[in-house]
Amino acid sequence: MDCAFRKFINNNAITEMARNASKSSQLLVLYSDQLLRKGARAEDEKMDEYLEQVMTVFKYIDDKDMFHAFFHKFLCKRLVYDTSASEEQERCMIAKLKHMCGFEYTSKVERLLTDVALSRDHSEQYKQLPRTSNVDFSVIVVGWNVWPLGQPVQFEIPRPLLDCIDSYTQFYTNIYKERGEKIGRKLTWALQMCRGELVSTAGTFEEEYSFLCNTQQIAILMQYNNRDTYTLGQLHVALGTDFPADQLCAVVQSLVKTNLLKLTSADGTALTEIKLNDNEQKFTFNPGFQSRKLKVDLVRAMSSARETKKESEDVQKTVDEDRKLVIQAAIVRIMKMRKLLKHQQLVAEVLNQLATRFQPKMPIINRCIDSLIEKEYLKRSEEDRDLYEYLA
Repeated sequence: MDCAFRKFINNNAITEMARNASKSSQLLVLYSDQLLRKGARAEDEKMDEYLEQVMTVFKYIDDKDMFHAFFHKFLCKRLVYDTSASEEQERCMIAKLKHMCGFEYTSKVERLLTDVALSRDHSEQYKQLPRTSNVDFSVIVVGWNVWPLGQPVQFEIPRPLLDCIDSYTQFYTNIYKERGEKIGRKLTWALQMCRGELVSTAGTFEEEYSFLCNTQQIAILMQYNNRDTYTLGQLHVALGTDFPADQLCAVVQSLVKTNLLKLTSADGTALTEIKLNDNEQKFTFNPGFQSRKLKVDLVRAMSSARETKKESEDVQKTVDEDRKLVIQAAIVRIMKMRKLLKHQQLVAEVLNQLATRFQPKMPIINRCIDSLIEKEYLKRSEEDRDLYEYLA
């Protein structure tokens, strides 16, 4: 029966349609993400039962490394954006994964919760200091090597936010100076992960709205405190010419989509879609903006199926690269112990060693063997080309 369950979960209509054997892992992570988010319909007393159901399916997942990568990514988002229902439920889920897969499997995700707890203490200390800014500013300080944040994006930050960043950087530096640490700690700001709330002043619109924005949206909207109209080229200069043009267009398009900005061509013709290379397009602030909700989520306007697909592809690519290293390490361990092995014996032992993490494909194993031969970890026997020798 176990064999039938495993076969169905890893090879079904959905995985065949997606042409991706790891699709079941991704969908199970998405389901667990919905359970662990704020606003989940699951009652607290039933949560453990639902998480046990997740683990029942997880037991039959072949690509447990893929599940880990997506779970790691989604947990990071829940913690950064404060959408996690509770730390207790997160720890409960992680404990179940640890029980089934061991400490090594969960060490990175546990580190996320540790970093958040430490940052919470730092934030409380920071808020006790005398403040010159009226911006409500909170920070999560994390270890870059264990948080899947992506590469930092550089652009010009509005002065009120820059003052907060400088203030917190000085505070953080002083913490470790006071502890006598000789090696300084450097903060790298992951601006692409930041979010904030902008509140309209009286008279800007008919109603007073608050807008949930990412940092790029904040940087653009705050330009309109100075004047009502900008061209695309002027906005690019304001954010810094190193900021990718396609990302700028995506951010501005989200503000056009929500009707906060009106888009026109250089001659004043109304447009709905931004042209990537037309720097003379104009974006005019719309004081007639209206919404049924007084709290408007502009970040949602940035999300798209294309971005979600790209994010999924990026995770898949990272896992594929990690798998090559894991397979090579397994081959070296096996050959170091056995010294001589036939090809089929080596493949069988690799599959057996990695069965609890993922099911490596034969072409990848063969490429990893060839790579190790090139690196002179192994060589083919001169008497039998199907026999590998370990080179100490």
